[in-house]
Amino acid sequence: MKSTSIKSFLILVFILTSSFVFAAEKQSYKIKGMHCSSCVRTIKASICKLPGMKNCKVKLGEISFEVKGDKQYTLTELNEILKTKGSYELY
Repeated sequence: MKSTSIKSFLILVFILTSSFVFAAEKQSYKIKGMHCSSCVRTIKASICKLPGMKNCKVKLGEISFEVKGDKQYTLTELNEILKTKGSYELY
């Protein structure tokens, strides 16, 4: 009985940790309309603070955006958010 409980516990731990590890997917995009450090701050304030977003990077030199998060947002969802802040577009 004790052996079965330990096996069940280990299986549960494996399932929970595996789900957590694979839940954080990386999304990468180029950004149209980003020209300066003010644009970077605006984009960070708009997208990086969304629920589930982690490890958010907006790179002015590469004109790119990269994020890992527990929640996945579609390109359309992210662009709708950015439209309210300026003429930015992820692609």
